[in-house]
Amino acid sequence: MHLSWITLATAATALALPSGPSPTPTLPKNLAKRQDTSATSSITSSIPTGDSIATKYITIPGVTNSYVTVPAKTIDIAIPTCVQTIEPDANGYIPPGECGAIWNYYPSFAAAAVFAALFGILTVVHIWQAAKHKKRWCWVIIMASIWETLAFIFRAASSKNQQSNGIYLVFQIFILLAPIWVNAFAYMTLGRMIYFFHPSRSLLRIPAATFAAIFVALDIVSFAVQLTGGSMAGPTAPPAEQMKAIHIYMGGIGLQEFFILIFVALALKFQIEMQRLDKLSGKQSRSWKPLIWALYFSLGMISVRIVYRLIEFSSGHGIDNVLITHEAYFYVLEALPMLLAIAVFNVLGYGNSQLNGSAIVMPSKDSSPPRRLFLQMSGAPGAGKSTTANLLAQPLDAVILDLDVIKSSLLHNGVPFEQAAKLAYSTLWALAGSMLKQGRNLIVDCTCNYEEVLTSGRTLAKEAGFEYWYIECGPQVDIDVLDERLQKRVAMRSQRTGVYSPPLDSNACQGRDEQEALFRRWIENPYRPDGNVVVVDTSKHPDECREQVLEAMEK
Repeated sequence: MHLSWITLATAATALALPSGPSPTPTLPKNLAKRQDTSATSSITSSIPTGDSIATKYITIPGVTNSYVTVPAKTIDIAIPTCVQTIEPDANGYIPPGECGAIWNYYPSFAAAAVFAALFGILTVVHIWQAAKHKKRWCWVIIMASIWETLAFIFRAASSKNQQSNGIYLVFQIFILLAPIWVNAFAYMTLGRMIYFFHPSRSLLRIPAATFAAIFVALDIVSFAVQLTGGSMAGPTAPPAEQMKAIHIYMGGIGLQEFFILIFVALALKFQIEMQRLDKLSGKQSRSWKPLIWALYFSLGMISVRIVYRLIEFSSGHGIDNVLITHEAYFYVLEALPMLLAIAVFNVLGYGNSQLNGSAIVMPSKDSSPPRRLFLQMSGAPGAGKSTTANLLAQPLDAVILDLDVIKSSLLHNGVPFEQAAKLAYSTLWALAGSMLKQGRNLIVDCTCNYEEVLTSGRTLAKEAGFEYWYIECGPQVDIDVLDERLQKRVAMRSQRTGVYSPPLDSNACQGRDEQEALFRRWIENPYRPDGNVVVVDTSKHPDECREQVLEAMEK
């Protein structure tokens, strides 16, 4: 959470920057009393100051024809108007309450520029992290960062152009609506967490994809209401229309907070179920915990901002409402919470490698039936087959059958090594056939260095109607690297402890050269099928290997 403390300190520095005292009003040089030009009256009237009512006279021409004569008539219409009595300064500032005043204080250009820079940095970091981790769905949080950045750019511009209603209105729309993008990202994130981590891929019998779609739809409703209110509440709108716009916007953020409370209750339900499942399984999975706390923190910051806005708008527009007459409240209760709500996902949102936005991973509600997949791992011992298989199992919802688990169990029960090898393969294919009949996606983890092993896997997949993929690991990895990996791992009884160290039960008598030649044959002359082959360079990070396989299977 170092980033949160950094942003907090930076924000405090920005708030410490002087916003500048309100300049002393000066009367325009050409201001003079206005003389009444009426010929029927000698009474003079003073020039109106501030808001006033002007009378406009409209003459409706008469009508004369063979049927009727309607004389001309002049009507008067009272039109609210105002006359500037204070000359704007170089930035266009006019004191609050005067005609043409947009701001209720003198806005700080420096503070707006600092927060524009901070949100801009978060935007760049989010884009970089999303690209690095290949999380396409993170475009939503990137949009939130971009909108906040634009909001403060236009706020800085408005502080230098305080007579421009257009610049102020654009700032207002961006600042009022940007949080909804963060909400949508939170909803999508929990939907993916339900899909990836919950065994049933549902919560309260609601499928993960449907769950996310429901809350995003509710978010769009809230967005539409807030957009309507925000676009109506321009500085040039009549007071009655401004009040109507504020009430509409308050209704929109009230809806937003209501949806947040429901969502948090469901997130708590998910957390309780996951903790119970972890306890029952004896595992203490931590992969979902940082994300759930990030969601709580982010939505908590948004709730602070919503409460601030509700109090601000419900307290009126008089000078006694300190929330609208003191700029510091805006930065402490609006800008800083939103900065932290976005920054927390920079810190905790990208570390989990299981939430990648792959079409293979999370189908939509109306998508075609899920793919039926049979993956056969291949490669020399130490090439990374098991590591890659374990990373692929969850996103593909696949069962892993590991030959070494079966073989080691047989050895522990006194079966001789050569006999155990044959029985292990026989058991492996029997279990694989059973899994395929149950409709389970399957990953077979064995060396697959012999033609009969490859043929057996392909035949099973074809007979069951499954899509077959051959995943070859580590041909680019040097033998010395393989040897180092094998020596470091905790080996099962059937496994090697090094390139030159065969399993103890094998009673192998080959020399060092023969062992190295065996590995080179496995690496350089693999048995590959004609199609659906993915060759993985396992010298790279395991997450990159998993992504390489998933992307190849999407094409």
